[in-house]
Amino acid sequence: MFFDTGIAPRETANGLIEAYQINTQRIIEGYDLLILADTDKAHLFSGAGLARHHSIFQGDKEKALRNLRVSAWQALVNNLGLYKVMSLKRTRTFDESCKEGKLPEISAESVHSFLDDVMDNAHEIAIESVREVYDWLRPGANRYNTH
Repeated sequence: MFFDTGIAPRETANGLIEAYQINTQRIIEGYDLLILADTDKAHLFSGAGLARHHSIFQGDKEKALRNLRVSAWQALVNNLGLYKVMSLKRTRTFDESCKEGKLPEISAESVHSFLDDVMDNAHEIAIESVREVYDWLRPGANRYNTH
């Protein structure tokens, strides 16, 4: 019996973008069917009213699409190794954007724009990282005392 001991292959940016687009379409189609069934049910069994034209699942659809976009951006940043080159400040900013769902739609253009921004600011990011490490290691900056 043989076990595959190789490292799990990482997806390319284009592969992740394609998977994101496919899954976005699946979520949209699935929720559209669910919303249609919900509004039909309300129309047939509830009589007249607002419920005939609105579905409680609309918010779930938007939330599912936002969660997919956040997961895809996190996978892109992780698989491209950007966490290793981003400073703590930029990592926190990215993580906050993920938490708030304030990320652009994923496309080849937006991903390449993000990568270009990181690469264009590589010198500045390196300086930020050095300052962060210096501040962290500087005597007196640490809240713990060594004896």
